Amino acid sequence: MAKVNRDFLEPEVAVSIARRELAEFEANDPSSLAGYFPSLEVNDVEYEIDTGGSDGMITAANWRMFNGNTTSEKWGEGQASRGRLMPLSRNFTLDEETRLRMRNDAKDAIQLESAKLVRRATRAIALQVNYQRANALANGKVDIHGSGGLRQTIDFGRDPRLTTTAPLLFSAPTADPLAQIEADADLYEEINGFRPETVLMSSEVRRIISTHPTVVLGATGDPNRPRASVTELQALFDQYDLPRIVNLPTNKVKVDNLDTAETEVRNLFEKDKLIYAPASGNPLDPEAALFGRTLWGATLSGDTAEFGLANSDLPGIVAAVIEEGWPSHLEIIADAIAMPVAFSPNYTMTVKVL
Repeated sequence: MAKVNRDFLEPEVAVSIARRELAEFEANDPSSLAGYFPSLEVNDVEYEIDTGGSDGMITAANWRMFNGNTTSEKWGEGQASRGRLMPLSRNFTLDEETRLRMRNDAKDAIQLESAKLVRRATRAIALQVNYQRANALANGKVDIHGSGGLRQTIDFGRDPRLTTTAPLLFSAPTADPLAQIEADADLYEEINGFRPETVLMSSEVRRIISTHPTVVLGATGDPNRPRASVTELQALFDQYDLPRIVNLPTNKVKVDNLDTAETEVRNLFEKDKLIYAPASGNPLDPEAALFGRTLWGATLSGDTAEFGLANSDLPGIVAAVIEEGWPSHLEIIADAIAMPVAFSPNYTMTVKVL
């Protein structure tokens, strides 16, 4: 029977290492989308959001006579959508041969190796969660693929008008990128009541825009210039009250394709689209983001007496060294239940332009 091993790494220390590693990823990794989905630890396994009934706007209050009756706002006409936080884990094995190779100064060697593998396991969980943050940001949904035939799509109910294709792709000779971006921002404002603060674009999209003759002339005033600089392009956007340009993360992520049993390297985002969004917030402040949260619940493994965690420390990622079998082998495990949740899915808009 498996048991928590305290000889090499106390579970409280392993949990602390895992949570520091997760915070480091979210605050400093170039691919981190925690500014849109900051982490929030919750003592629950479900979440609830309102879909279909709110346009994000508050109805203005009504005047009343002195001693007159107050009036209520009509809201909540939509439906409450409930979902679950889903488990995800990563483990590494220190088998008999590995431990024999570490037999000199075994305790220190295994302690260092265990801490390293806790960080690696945590990073693996962070990458999968971030991969689905990107999906929610771009598509208003997440796709959960797991072992045992798990295939589940969680659709947060983004307005279909906010997932579209430009009538003329930017590579077309008669395309007008600025007019299209302005039209996109107008539609976003019509649906949400405010204009998007940022437009995320890949270097490929920005290159097409910055070499478009109309854009070059407007940004530089020189019809002979081959392209506008990043600074000139942003100044032109500011002049037309268009969203601030933000580089779309170009990072790749390695994932298991459970249908083919192969490992694939995928782009975090597709490079042929524009994504309109509010400005990202502090990645470590759950209250700073308008769009969503990444909810981390309390795992069953962390709720065992062997972990020794206080009730207030139960929600969030956990880790430990587990001992099992004879001759015994050690498993380093990181475990979590989590879900990036778009509470305001209409606050992003995706437009295919290439």
